[in-house]
Amino acid sequence: ALRPLRHRDFRLLWTGLVVSNVGTWMQFVAVGYLVDRLTLSPLYLGLLALVQALPRFLFAPVGGALADRWDRKALLFWTNGWLAASALVLAGLTLAGQVQVWHVLALAAMNSAVQSFDMPARHSWIPSLVDADEVLQAVTLNSVAFNGAGIVGPSLGGLVIAWAGEAGCFIFNALSYAAVLLALRLMTTSPPPAAPRASVLTEVAEAAALVRRNRTVAWVLGTVAAVNFLGRPYFRLMPAFAREVLHADAVGLGLLQAAPGLGTLLAPWYVAVGQTRGQGWLLTRSALGLGVCVTLFALSPAFGWAFAFLVAAGLFQSTALSSANALVQTAVDPAMRGRAMGLYSVTAFGMFTLGSFPFGALAEETGTPSALATGGLLTTLLALWVGPRVRRLVDEGGRSVNRGEALEVVRRLVDQPDGAERVVEFLHLKFPHYTWVGIYWLEGDELVLGPWRGPEPTQHTRIPVGVGICGAAAASGRTEVVPDVTQDPRYLSCFPYTRSEIVVPIVRDGRVVGEIDIDSRLPDAFTEEDRTFLEQVAALLSLAQPRQPWR
Repeated sequence: ALRPLRHRDFRLLWTGLVVSNVGTWMQFVAVGYLVDRLTLSPLYLGLLALVQALPRFLFAPVGGALADRWDRKALLFWTNGWLAASALVLAGLTLAGQVQVWHVLALAAMNSAVQSFDMPARHSWIPSLVDADEVLQAVTLNSVAFNGAGIVGPSLGGLVIAWAGEAGCFIFNALSYAAVLLALRLMTTSPPPAAPRASVLTEVAEAAALVRRNRTVAWVLGTVAAVNFLGRPYFRLMPAFAREVLHADAVGLGLLQAAPGLGTLLAPWYVAVGQTRGQGWLLTRSALGLGVCVTLFALSPAFGWAFAFLVAAGLFQSTALSSANALVQTAVDPAMRGRAMGLYSVTAFGMFTLGSFPFGALAEETGTPSALATGGLLTTLLALWVGPRVRRLVDEGGRSVNRGEALEVVRRLVDQPDGAERVVEFLHLKFPHYTWVGIYWLEGDELVLGPWRGPEPTQHTRIPVGVGICGAAAASGRTEVVPDVTQDPRYLSCFPYTRSEIVVPIVRDGRVVGEIDIDSRLPDAFTEEDRTFLEQVAALLSLAQPRQPWR
């Protein structure tokens, strides 16, 4: 669970984030307490969330595109510097006794706009700081850095508010950003330089197209959006719940807001055990657990019960978001990760803050407990409905597809002039666990990549016969099935997410003329049924008429 920390640059960034996030949590508590003190209205807490949501929807896709083309380290320097200065401005207004609600709302909106550039750059950088098989653990540790700091930050924030007022929290937050800036200064790894690209708006449009053509990304982001909209407003409305139901002071509020962070500390171990059941299972079961815990929290009769349910909610919330984050990052091409994280930022943070406004309005009319219980119940129902669908797509992929019917489709496609291209497209769409599908044609002593679907390959588009798993299959004329490529020294990595691979030679007139190469991000993804099916597909492809003659 802690393996990613053996990488120096990841360890530096992670440590800096832990320190900085303590200050961030202190300011989160202080801002909510300040707005509730100035207005005595849960509606204004929802309005605070709304003004944070709108900039995220507007700027996060742009921030993701810039993360794919700019130096991520430099971008993080600028964003963290701004957030530190903003905290000092809020501290000055509060100390002078001039702070008004509109000041808090305006600064919150500007900070959210800046974080729309910070989050995609930070999240999309993480996979390049660790090994390919450590991405989920690294993303989970990144979540721990934020939510785990939520143990100390809210508790300390409550104490500081009681001792020095909200301004003390704002000052501490401004100083805490020095830890991230120092970590960035000490890191030796620089992000790869961006290649010349199209306009930023074109790249934003490419991110939207990604959701349309990648069902895994679409379902995962849709699930995250719904869970955050319905299930997470409890956190923004907690000041009102603490005041109305538990009659807690600033110290009590700090303890309540620290409780989910305590649950987050258990997430790396829960992920390590749960991911053996599949990341789709982990995401949907954690969403279900979050919904149940939020409902029970809303019905809590006493402080102790509320604290316990919040600890459990923090565990499930962190696990759901970490598994979704890792699923999205490993389902896209590395060159698209910044834009993918921009979309993730919208669904994770944007929908959480957007959902806080209608639930804040509902709390104003019916009471905070009723509003939170409604959100928890809706999250539970959503998880029960979406769970089987996401698990079939992510964990089972196309294993339930009728191979006989699929083979008949392939038989019709190979008769067309561009049959090989159509077969590749059909396999990629029909079988979601076929993450990448490509055909290599044999040219002399080399395999040359032909039609393909999936993330764009960055290397190994020409492979000598006998080299790598693909070359071994071409040399022997036999199917190669590798349950875990990380354990096979022959593997030539085109994609950091690949866990298993199958290569089936295409034989015509007794000689190898090409091969089907399929990668999956699932370990041990290819069953004997897959092997038989793909060998039948290869036999049909040997009769296809490619756009260029067989070599």
